[in-house]
Amino acid sequence: MVLNCTVSTVSIIYERKSKIMERIRVIIAENDEKQRAELVREIEKHPVFSIMGETGDGGEAIRMVLEHRPELFICNMILRSYDAAAILDELRKRLNHLPRVIVVSSVNLESCIAKAFEKGADEYMLKPLNWDLLLHRISEL
Repeated sequence: MVLNCTVSTVSIIYERKSKIMERIRVIIAENDEKQRAELVREIEKHPVFSIMGETGDGGEAIRMVLEHRPELFICNMILRSYDAAAILDELRKRLNHLPRVIVVSSVNLESCIAKAFEKGADEYMLKPLNWDLLLHRISEL
């Protein structure tokens, strides 16, 4: 199934956010530099998003989320120093409200997927990412 919803999905997101005239703040935590750069590049194509930070390290991801308070946190399941579950545990201890969280991973194990949702993920997406689907899922959060 091919989704071609980029324009309409971004329009929906923009309409929601334009009421308060702010861009959606995003933090990206991806351990693979090439995949992280691609993720940043794809998200930056849409003016409704503002990348507040990017990292491949779990500890740094925690610091960035606490500092910038993004609306959206995109996090690989496996990072240096912390995995996504440990990051979400730490953020839940320190924040009253988690940002929307999309966990991305090449791991397709039911136990990993369940753990991500148990710890507070709103979405779990398998790599390689489908960019149209990612935008569609963001619009549904």
